[in-house]
Amino acid sequence: PDCVLYLDIPLETSQVRVAQRGQHDRFEREGHAFFDRVLSVYRQRAQSGDRHDWINADQPLSDVQAGLMQALETRFPELRSAGA
Repeated sequence: PDCVLYLDIPLETSQVRVAQRGQHDRFEREGHAFFDRVLSVYRQRAQSGDRHDWINADQPLSDVQAGLMQALETRFPELRSAGA
């Protein structure tokens, strides 16, 4: 892919959000060790190229959305004119 967006959030915060939603899929039932391994792989991949953007997802939804749009508009400037 031309762009990989990684939504970074502490495991504890994500678990609270999942609990509030009330649904757990197969991945969400995994333990801390699983998520630590997954995070390690994502970080290794992100360091190996310049197509990854890290978004702080440990903030209000509107801020996460703004971070996503900023990352996309930086990589794809034509989106700026499309959104106007």
